[in-house]
Amino acid sequence: MRGPTPEHILSTNRLEALADGIFSIVMTLLVLDIKLPERIPLASADQAILQYLIDIMARLGIYAIVFLLLGTFWYGHHRIFNFIEYSDTGLIWINLIFFMFISLVPFTANLAGSYGYFQMGILPMEIHILIIVLILNYMWFYIISRPKILSEELNSSEIAINREIHIIQTVLSLTAILISFFSPIWSTLPYILMIYLSISTRYRLIK
Repeated sequence: MRGPTPEHILSTNRLEALADGIFSIVMTLLVLDIKLPERIPLASADQAILQYLIDIMARLGIYAIVFLLLGTFWYGHHRIFNFIEYSDTGLIWINLIFFMFISLVPFTANLAGSYGYFQMGILPMEIHILIIVLILNYMWFYIISRPKILSEELNSSEIAINREIHIIQTVLSLTAILISFFSPIWSTLPYILMIYLSISTRYRLIK
């Protein structure tokens, strides 16, 4: 099979290295938004620390959910590049847009951690996650429609399971946004299910 012309291709190594670097930085930045209290009265330090830990439970919950979501996005991106031999111009631009939205995650996660009891505190993060899911989905459909950049032919089970994961992630992202209109604090629950189903569905693929 004839590959892309040389002026339109790049090795995937650069994009994969950039992806690993961005994901590692973004996942590290998440924890930096969890600040220690500036002043604790020594006379009641135990009570003050306990109250502080109670106060940041919601923020820690957002941190855990977003961290694991980023892990599933990183793995999904890694799986895509397992099948790619060359990066063409279109794929490079899709990845740059994907990385741009990944880099914004600490901002919307911090907003959700601070004001997650309010819809406008949690909604930007949930719309943000939906956009990331849609870009990752588009990236997958982009490569399967361009066999010239693939290193191997995709089998039907690989395509079917990835389609199932994309549907699950999209539906649950939309569900989270819908729930936020009624109960912002509970609208993160679909993401827990998304993490579990994404992992369990991919496990079926590697068994």
